[in-house]
Amino acid sequence: MLAVARPGGIVLSRREQRRRPLPRRRRAGPPFPLNIIFSSKTVYVIFIVVIIASMAAVGLGGITGGQQTTARQEPSPVPSPTPGQTPTNIPQFSNPEQVIEPGRSYEAVLETEKGRIRIQLFADRAPQAVNSFVFLAQRGFYNGLVFHIVRRDAGFAQAGDPTCRADGSLPCTGAAGPGYTLPFEDSGVGHVRGAVAMAPIAGGGDISGSQFYIVLRDHPLWDGRDTVFGQVVEGMEVVESLTERNPCFEEPSPQNPCQEAPPRGDAILSVQVRSS
Repeated sequence: MLAVARPGGIVLSRREQRRRPLPRRRRAGPPFPLNIIFSSKTVYVIFIVVIIASMAAVGLGGITGGQQTTARQEPSPVPSPTPGQTPTNIPQFSNPEQVIEPGRSYEAVLETEKGRIRIQLFADRAPQAVNSFVFLAQRGFYNGLVFHIVRRDAGFAQAGDPTCRADGSLPCTGAAGPGYTLPFEDSGVGHVRGAVAMAPIAGGGDISGSQFYIVLRDHPLWDGRDTVFGQVVEGMEVVESLTERNPCFEEPSPQNPCQEAPPRGDAILSVQVRSS
């Protein structure tokens, strides 16, 4: 058996030399700096750094006046009619002009499709309501409007909404007016049959500037609630003959047995005001 000299004086045989494991050779890798670039951990870190740098650049562009993208604004929904809202093609006023004179008496004659109604106006007891009614009448505001609510069960007939027209040119909202409201005036006159009062605005404490109702029977429980500014002195039979109608301005219910397709209302042809 042949022996091979080994440093240190130890002699190994060829069989022992063959049995001894050979030292591992290192796998050759890319030279510096490529060995750093191609490291998996390094690539991950570089990727994160690039993402952060990109985000910072976009933010910096917005701060320094770079082009920005404005979020799209959806159009606001069109609001549904509410008390006091009126289409723009109907005359509107900020306030009624002062047209009645102190110390004078006034009456109004309503020519309707069913006949004539003569109303004594209480200018001394409810001057603001009477002044508003006369102001609008002189400008033809009531001409062509219908009695849009006539309820014998509830005991009143109401008119004065500028959207409730006999020609049907506008959808009748039941909530429109002349552009202003009126304060409550306690005239001291009760809600007796034939009384004429300014209508309240639904959901509010103000009084309509144009809508009025005529009482078909005594309503003492309504006293002190709305402004009574007149009294029918002729033509009460005309008022009682008006076409009954109760349009659905709200959803119909057992408490609100309204008509989804009410008959056509009777129109006011003209309003003449006389003074003495």
